[in-house]
Amino acid sequence: MVRNTHPEEPGYTRSDGFSHLGLPEPETFVDGMRIGGLCHGDTKTPEGRAVQFCTKTYAHEFQPGTTRIYLWASSDANIDKPPGSH
Repeated sequence: MVRNTHPEEPGYTRSDGFSHLGLPEPETFVDGMRIGGLCHGDTKTPEGRAVQFCTKTYAHEFQPGTTRIYLWASSDANIDKPPGSH
């Protein structure tokens, strides 16, 4: 594990994108962008049915020979708070 050098700002929510890290949002790129992902039910295997979060993968070649990988996991499921937290 490494130290978090980009802590979230006050008011951060998990739906915030990559801009809070000083990175452009991957959806804004056209050139050099590859997109993939996996969601529940995308495959017919037991592993595919066990996926609880949608995961999107973006690969952007922002300089020749240099690619930045973005990973984004999301879920429409409700997230319950642990007992005793409010």
